[in-house]
Amino acid sequence: MKDNPWNPRGGTGDDAISVWRAVVEAINSLRKVAQTIANQNASNGTISMSSASTAATFEVALPPVAELIEGTISISPATDGANLWSRFGAGGTIFNGAGDYSWANLRAATSTNSTGDTQMIMGTNFEINTASHFNFSLYRPGVSGRKFLLWEGVIVENAASTPVVTISGGGRFLDNTNPIDTLQFLFSTGNIFSVQCTLHSIGLSA
Repeated sequence: MKDNPWNPRGGTGDDAISVWRAVVEAINSLRKVAQTIANQNASNGTISMSSASTAATFEVALPPVAELIEGTISISPATDGANLWSRFGAGGTIFNGAGDYSWANLRAATSTNSTGDTQMIMGTNFEINTASHFNFSLYRPGVSGRKFLLWEGVIVENAASTPVVTISGGGRFLDNTNPIDTLQFLFSTGNIFSVQCTLHSIGLSA
């Protein structure tokens, strides 16, 4: 008599059913593991790449389910000596009221800050038509809570020798604790000459 592959021990029918159930449970467990890995891969990675030129402002859409958003931006002004600003937005509205933001920067060995401003100042005195580069991060934009933007970058200054200076800083949105869906970049004067931005998502919000 041939061996029954579903009843290798040659036991009763109940034994065969038990073995089959164990196999099905193992398969379902593997499927769950595979789905978890697929979800993690889907939620970690590049979520957008965008660019613009000759624009007054540059808006980046933020995914509501991201646990952490990290980005890189290369941006240059169309006007000498401009400062780089950033703001948050939601539902088509960019928040720019007096006292909406607090921020602080460490530029080379000099620190600057504001406890109530209409924007976050990420850097100052940019060289015209020359790209400066920043990394930035934003935690859980799509859930209620205070919103913080952190950044570090390298600025090409508007000066005779166009020196390169490093800067790091951060800002906080003070107006409310509602979710946000937009991050805006702009210069204090004149247009953006060119900008390129890439966003990465890290994990999913609970």
